[in-house]
Amino acid sequence: SRSAKKAGKADRLLQVVQSKLVTNNEIRYPTPMLLDQISYLYAMLNRADQKPGKDAYERFTELSKLFAGIDAELEEILK
Repeated sequence: SRSAKKAGKADRLLQVVQSKLVTNNEIRYPTPMLLDQISYLYAMLNRADQKPGKDAYERFTELSKLFAGIDAELEEILK
């Protein structure tokens, strides 16, 4: 039926979004995905006893853009 096709498509799209957020630890050398990258940046900044460097601000900007893209994809799915 039409609603089943729509649900199936939404499920596939949600899996794509999840793959961009969550690292696949089932493979030997996984690429860290967004959540792990944010956690790494947070830990790096949290243990430093000095002001963040320029590279930390640049990385934050990059991760913010990635998140905005993923958020936009999710908004499209939920429409």
